[in-house]
Formats: sequence, structure tokens, C-alpha cells
Amino acid sequence: MHWSISKILSANSKHIMILIPVPSRFTRSPRIGRRFLRIELKALSDRTYLLVGDFAHNLRSVLDHIVYSLVIKATGEIPDSKAIQWPVLTGPNPKTFARHTKGVPDAAASIIEGFQPYHAGPGAEFKQHPLWQLHMLDIVDKHRRVAINENAFNAGFPTLSESDFTKETGEGYFELSFPIDAPPVPMHYTPKPEIRFGASEEDLFLTTERLEEIYRFVALEVLPAFAEFVGQSAAA
Repeated sequence: MHWSISKILSANSKHIMILIPVPSRFTRSPRIGRRFLRIELKALSDRTYLLVGDFAHNLRSVLDHIVYSLVIKATGEIPDSKAIQWPVLTGPNPKTFARHTKGVPDAAASIIEGFQPYHAGPGAEFKQHPLWQLHMLDIVDKHRRVAINENAFNAGFPTLSESDFTKETGEGYFELSFPIDAPPVPMHYTPKPEIRFGASEEDLFLTTERLEEIYRFVALEVLPAFAEFVGQSAAA
């Protein structure tokens, strides 16, 4: 389990705490007697994509290390099958489950089965399960660049009504205009955008907050569940 803990720590160091620069531009236009406020979002750097991929792969590897460690502990031998891994199933499949967990003690295998995504509910509810989302994010990163599916932030102007200003939105920006003779206008806004990573064709949309939830699920719920089988505390 030592390597599982190491992978957890590595994934923890790669939490995607994204702070996007949000430069604003304020201009006057005497010709039409209005003022403009433009907020622009800079594109994410390539490093962000790499961090997301490293995060997903390290955390997904934790699950495989758990199964591998359970087999070694139970049999005293290194598994000779490349099929040994943590199964991530969208529906009951005893044959596949048995192949992936061959050599795992029955009690531990029962715990693994209890964490399967199909327990999230009927139909496509498995897509909301943290382990399916982690598994799919890792697959997407292996085969193509993880996409950014949404990029937005909230702003409010408490002293203005909707009739006092006009709003225009575009790719990576929004712009407001209001009368040039209007009094100073305070703006309340959250400069950190909401970023969603994933792949639309997989119905995978993960915010940075969701990545944190997935990490905590693996670190605080999945890993400790197997401490009794390997004789080592997950917090060691």
C-alpha cells in the first residue's frame, strides 16, 4: 500500500487550483456619450492541461495499486496477469470483475464491488460516480487533450438596473456600457472563472471543485477501507 499512499500524495500536490488572470479595460467614448467596461479572460496555459492529466493518472493509479497490493498480501506472490487492476464497471459483470480481482480476498473484493459506479443508480447515473469520472478523465488524457468545456464568471452592479446598461459577450470576454455622465459604478464580481475539464462526447464535465471532491473520495473513503487487509494505515 506504500505506493498507493505515494500516489495519493503526488495527486494531492497536483490539485488544480487555477487562478486565471482577469485583466479589465475601461474606456471612454465622447462620440456616443457612453463608458465601456470590458473584462477579458486569458487562455489557460499548456501547463494546466498537463497538471490535470497528471492529477487524473496518479489518482487512478492509486486504485490499481490497491488491487495489486491486496493480491501480493494474500498470495505472497507478484501477480502474473496484466489483467489485475481496479475494475470500473458501468453494470454488473461478474466475469470481468473476477478477472481484474483474481487473488484478492473475498472480503476485500466485496468492498471493491461496493465502490463500482453502477451502484450510483439506474441508466446513466454511473456517470456521476467519482470513480467513473476519474477513470474516464484518465482515459481522455491518455488519448487526446483534455478539453475546457466552459469558461465563465459572475459580476454584479448593485447601483444599476438592467435598463441603465447594455451588455455584450463574446469569446473570452464580456463588455458593459453605460452613460458617460453616470455616477461611479461599483462592481461586485468573482474573478476566478469556472473551468470545466473533460470531454463532451463522454458527458464528462468536471470543475476544479469536483476534482477536489474526487480526490477526497479516493483518499478518505476508498483507500482507508482496505487498511485492515494490508496491515498499514492509509494515513501512515
